Amino acid sequence: MIKFYNLKWCFVFTAAIAGAAVLLKPWRIGEVGIFQFAEYLFVQQIQILCCWMIHMYFIKKNTCIQPVSLRYAISNISGIIIGSLMIAFLSKIQNPLLDSDSADNARLFTVAGIIIRAFFLSSLTFIVAYLVYANTMLQASRLENEHLEQAHLKAQLLALQQQISPHFLFNSLSTLKTIVKDRPAKDFIIRLATVYRYVLNFNEHHLSELEDELVFIKSYIYILCQRFEESLEVTLNISPRHNKHKLPALTLQLLIENAIKHNNFSAEAPLKITIESLDTDTLSVTNNYQPKNSPAEGTGTGLKNIILRYKLLSTRPVEVIRSEEKFLVILPLLNA
Repeated sequence: MIKFYNLKWCFVFTAAIAGAAVLLKPWRIGEVGIFQFAEYLFVQQIQILCCWMIHMYFIKKNTCIQPVSLRYAISNISGIIIGSLMIAFLSKIQNPLLDSDSADNARLFTVAGIIIRAFFLSSLTFIVAYLVYANTMLQASRLENEHLEQAHLKAQLLALQQQISPHFLFNSLSTLKTIVKDRPAKDFIIRLATVYRYVLNFNEHHLSELEDELVFIKSYIYILCQRFEESLEVTLNISPRHNKHKLPALTLQLLIENAIKHNNFSAEAPLKITIESLDTDTLSVTNNYQPKNSPAEGTGTGLKNIILRYKLLSTRPVEVIRSEEKFLVILPLLNA
């Protein structure tokens, strides 16, 4: 609860209020005893603590009350009501640092006086609580960005591992396709160059449009099919309305690579991978489950990276469903 409500800053704020009261009327210090001053601090702490917890709840909790301005108004009204009740309940405890005599004290604790005190106390507490929350969210956002950068770099390393001088290789492929005359060989080189161009450029953005990802993945599938021939079957069934949706770059490549790495397949028992978009603005990647007897080195690294990147980019989680016959990964399609 301390972490959720940031109570540390509530106590700091209370101490600041008490200190301000002392500085405003320093000549009163000698007129009050230590117990009266302790009572004053207790009254202030209870009032501010109640308002603080109410405001922090409405600020941090994603309630069904919309818009946000209405939620904040309800928070302040609740703080005023609770503050008024607390002040009225504790009105017999005289405030020795702010009140000069019993007549002033009596006027201070009229209904209007109580509401005015509660209003200013609630408003000031709300401002401080919101500033504390905004600063906490800013620090959390910076930390998430750092984690996202690390995950993004890790994905890039996974895609480029064991590749020597990729820029040199890409330039060599571009030259080679102008030299080769055989049409199938030229097509293969063009597809390979497309794959390398995408891999080398994707680090500029955390997200890629599905349309761009599909152009890349079709070239990647072409290269795999040339290698595995009839042992690999990949089916794409994507609705055009999802083309502008986004997903983390190289996500589909990592999932296809995982399926190939961790399954047995042959011409008699091919590996069948299906990628299709669903009406729920998600993308499903399914393959028949034919696991190898001994797990491949680095099992699950690519999938863990995808799950981590989605946690940093979206509140919608990646779903992984494994059965005896198939392995299914459902990816949310993002709008930004």
